[in-house]
Amino acid sequence: EKAKRFFQEFYRDGPDGHKEFPYREQLAALARRDQVALWVSLDDVAEDEPELAEAVVENVRRYGRVFSDAVHELLPQFGSAEVRQ
Repeated sequence: EKAKRFFQEFYRDGPDGHKEFPYREQLAALARRDQVALWVSLDDVAEDEPELAEAVVENVRRYGRVFSDAVHELLPQFGSAEVRQ
């Protein structure tokens, strides 16, 4: 659930002052088949969920599957629709 929440809610403040949701954008690109992999920055995870980042570092294989499962669960929500802000 933490991985899914991270992908849906993590944002950065863009140069124009608007929120940018890099993982929502990547999920939408995956759903449209414009992208074939989702790239996750461990720094982003650590900023949002420090405990989750530590767990990832301690067990990369397990959390690779956890993040992969989260992506597979979320993709149907993104379909071919534009990214929801």
